[in-house]
Amino acid sequence: MFKENVIGEIVLSEEDCLKMAEKEKEYKSKVAQWKEVSEKEYWEMLDILPPIWFGSGFFMREALYADFHDFYIKKENKYYKAVFSRNNTWGEIKDSLESFIKEEEE
Repeated sequence: MFKENVIGEIVLSEEDCLKMAEKEKEYKSKVAQWKEVSEKEYWEMLDILPPIWFGSGFFMREALYADFHDFYIKKENKYYKAVFSRNNTWGEIKDSLESFIKEEEE
């Protein structure tokens, strides 16, 4: 997939660049798609690697792709998960979750 040239730079083929762009597009389409998860999953993810704490939730340290990470949060004795970029703000994540919870209640 990657080729190294004489000065140590990595060169990607056009096909590889297109694959990477598709992968990024795929993860961007998954951003903020919340789902409720079990308490067990929440704690398992918290115990796997040291988390990256953010607001009252945490990002998984290991990225899914580029800067897209699973984000977990506990709110009102329920546990939730969604994919977010580390570039998202706490306000964006919190507002997104509150909208999801409101839709679920209707």
